[in-house]
Amino acid sequence: MNFSQMSLDNGILHLANWVGNVIMPTIAAVFVIMAILQFSKGQEFSHSMYGALVCLMVSGLTRALETLPPRYREVLVLRELEGCSYKEIAAITSIPIGTVMSSLSRARRQLFVVLDGSPGSEEANREM
Repeated sequence: MNFSQMSLDNGILHLANWVGNVIMPTIAAVFVIMAILQFSKGQEFSHSMYGALVCLMVSGLTRALETLPPRYREVLVLRELEGCSYKEIAAITSIPIGTVMSSLSRARRQLFVVLDGSPGSEEANREM
């Protein structure tokens, strides 16, 4: 791999992909194995199952975020994960505040469609 061509954005995307596709499902599998062992010994196992469910949810959310166009992903992460205001996002991304608001709306809509997974959701995603 040529490191001079690798940007911070690409590095973060590869890390998120690795976490979502490898780490979280692996941790979920460990939680399931723990739950099976606890169940076989007659012990309480619900906490292990909750842990597995959380890992799978994080994995799904990470994968869903990867499907968003870069601008949508960027404004959504800045707003929902970093807690930035619209004005702060506009300054960070160098885009007008109106574009920030419309990009957030579209990003949320696309994320919902991807996470919903209903039969017509892929066609609705293309229309956005």
